[in-house]
Amino acid sequence: MAIRKKQEPDEYQKALRKFHKKSNRHVVVFEADISEDEKRRIFSDADHLRQCGNELLGIMERN
Repeated sequence: MAIRKKQEPDEYQKALRKFHKKSNRHVVVFEADISEDEKRRIFSDADHLRQCGNELLGIMERN
């Protein structure tokens, strides 16, 4: 079995690691007088934004 060399990170990967180390991953808590439907809509939109961001990051990493 061949031993694979660990790939050295390029400048983009180094910058991405630095960003991830410094980025804030806390949950935001807020209070508002909105209906359950509006809450679901907000969380649905936030989830779509997260998925789009992940997809965009994947495209950027491939190029």
